[in-house]
Amino acid sequence: MSTSPSRREPSTPTSTTPVNKLKGDSGSPVSIDVVSRKRRTLDQGRLRTIISSLALGVFFIVFQKLRSSPLPSSYILCSRDGKIYTVDPLRNVSECMLIHGGRILETGTLEEVNLRWNTETLNRDNVQEGKKISVRYAKRGSIVVPGLSDSHGHIMEHGQKLTLNLDGLKSPIGKSMFLEAYIESRPTILNNTDAWIHGGGWDHTSWPGSKWPTSAQLEADPIVHGRPVVLLSKDGHAYWCSEKAMASAGSFPETVQGGVIIRDSHDRPTGRILLDKAMNLIHPPPWSYNHMMEYFTATVQDALSHGLTSLHDAGSTPLAAEFFQKFAGENPLPLRIYAMRYFNASLPYLGGSTEKIIGQADDRLTIRSVKIFTDGALRSGGAALYEPYTDNPGTRGFFTTSPDILKEVIPQYLRDGWQVNTHCIGDRANGMFLDLMEETSKEIDVSALRPRVEHAQIMAPNDFARMGRKVIASIQPTHVIDDMSFAEARLGPERIKGTYAFRTLLNNNVSITLGTDFPVADINPLTTFYAAITRLSIDGQSPHGSEGWFPEQCLTREEVLKGMTLDPAYASFTESILGSLTPGKRADYVVLSRDIMTIPPPEILQTKVLATVLDGRVAYGAV
Repeated sequence: MSTSPSRREPSTPTSTTPVNKLKGDSGSPVSIDVVSRKRRTLDQGRLRTIISSLALGVFFIVFQKLRSSPLPSSYILCSRDGKIYTVDPLRNVSECMLIHGGRILETGTLEEVNLRWNTETLNRDNVQEGKKISVRYAKRGSIVVPGLSDSHGHIMEHGQKLTLNLDGLKSPIGKSMFLEAYIESRPTILNNTDAWIHGGGWDHTSWPGSKWPTSAQLEADPIVHGRPVVLLSKDGHAYWCSEKAMASAGSFPETVQGGVIIRDSHDRPTGRILLDKAMNLIHPPPWSYNHMMEYFTATVQDALSHGLTSLHDAGSTPLAAEFFQKFAGENPLPLRIYAMRYFNASLPYLGGSTEKIIGQADDRLTIRSVKIFTDGALRSGGAALYEPYTDNPGTRGFFTTSPDILKEVIPQYLRDGWQVNTHCIGDRANGMFLDLMEETSKEIDVSALRPRVEHAQIMAPNDFARMGRKVIASIQPTHVIDDMSFAEARLGPERIKGTYAFRTLLNNNVSITLGTDFPVADINPLTTFYAAITRLSIDGQSPHGSEGWFPEQCLTREEVLKGMTLDPAYASFTESILGSLTPGKRADYVVLSRDIMTIPPPEILQTKVLATVLDGRVAYGAV
């Protein structure tokens, strides 16, 4: 998903019925003193801007001081309850771990790690007695786990959404509260009606009548009227646009391959809703460096506060990739980024001439993979299926990138040594990708490049075994609880059995890695943990009752913890240095307030992150 016009990322359905223009929503005068309101809000906006700037400054001081954490360079961390979950098969639970120089030197009992430290200092310093070392204890009742990873998210898009988040929008009419607060808090936007406004998170399927919103509803608000506004849907597959934003497209074509223009009853695109590739018709200006800094900062703060030490950015635009490199060259990266370059089918193939970046910035930045889209989302009816949709027999969905292009560029990227991570939702998209992997494996060792299917939501019965031989499934358990209310009606009683079939994947020896698809879903990895082991909504419900939606597909707690630690490390070629609390690996770990491996599932959602640590240094909280 993305707010940049050439990138999409799915997860969630909609009626594609055109919506008539609402009467009375044409932007008629409203009795309000706009001038005095602007003066009042300008002062408020200046104050908010000052506060925001101060907060940004403080945060970047933290960036600069990241390696000056109160923790010493060498220390022992212990759990009074003996609950350091290492995800190391040789010792999966430990009482203590010895950290030295940003790496784990030893795990075991306090006596064992102290002995190792004494031996280490004796051998290194040639002294008669080992040097004393600080011993820290995690709070009683808490646990320690390896640093958590999100294998599929969108860093810039998440930060942008956090600046104008429409998740709580209950109807299109209610958008005024969100948009007005955003505009009034930013004088540079308030005083410039040409400044583009971006936001996201609206979900029309949760509104009364499930009708698409219209541009008239945007224009009806005096403070919004006449401004270029682009609001991305929750699933990342639709734009809600103002009239001025739509004007950037010029004239509209009759059809868009791989996309849909929602039109009114007079066949005019006045509803201002664009799906998938039709979103490319809108041409907002590219992000500035300051915009990206704001978005990056917001995402990093959010991620670290939720225990995430590593993010896989699923489709980094050239601008974003350049930003990551520039930032890493000037500041210590506050967390690890595994960026997938976004494939743009309208540009020449660049895989042979683009440099791969591996382990830069002290193993905090890698760009060695490419993200390619094949189809759309299940919610919007764009996922490419073998058979028609059960609730819409006139369509089988569509490929957002031409299969001819996919058959050319995917093998070429593999030949040039890139990991290929392909967005596949529908069974036809997944099957096509597996066909390509089998054909390409005749000439190169595909499995060594660890190709990934991003989402792998709907699979044909015979394709599970085929995937197990060559491809990693990058899956998002929170999509299960988001989609379970409509998925069976959309796919039918038989095809649904191969949808979000996580246990079936593991039973067929498929390597998995877990993520959220933030900002489409909640970035909190504990929500992922809960969804994967329960397949229940946050309030404990499912279409199949309190046991969960297709409960036989639930993962175990051990599988989920591994899916958020060691599995993402394997999926990003870093399993030798990350993913488990194993001697020799980097000391990335998280302290959680409760034992998520044993507590009742609802309590998982109440668990707090007490500390997030990278290379043995605190990045969030305290140890």
